[in-house]
Amino acid sequence: MVAKNVPDQLVVNGIVADGAVVSFQIRGGMTRGTEFLFEIHGDRGDLTLTATTRASMQRQELTVRGARGAAKKLVELSVPAIYRWVQDGLLGDSRYNVAQLYARLAESIRDDKPASPSFAAAATRHRLLDAIMRAAETGRKQVI
Repeated sequence: MVAKNVPDQLVVNGIVADGAVVSFQIRGGMTRGTEFLFEIHGDRGDLTLTATTRASMQRQELTVRGARGAAKKLVELSVPAIYRWVQDGLLGDSRYNVAQLYARLAESIRDDKPASPSFAAAATRHRLLDAIMRAAETGRKQVI
């Protein structure tokens, strides 16, 4: 047995600018349950993103479910074609996500546009992670 000395879960709850409530959880090293769960609950409906396998969320397809209005159950939603930049038929694993990345990079180079995500997007994510760490250390809500 090796003692665990690093966090293996991240849980974030918050309210975004338009008032939607967001709950986000990532768990690692678990043999059961959902390793990745992202939920958005708004006044017009609910969305969830879950991992399709136990691999890293960055290297796989995610399952998207949603419901609006009086619907009682979330139903699986397909990802709109506008977010698919590579040919159909590729497996939804690491290769697919790398192909998606290269397709977007090629488009940025071809159209002489900045690649996305930008440095500004990275700085924004860094501020969010800093706020999460401050909340964990202080036990207080952070406003960013």
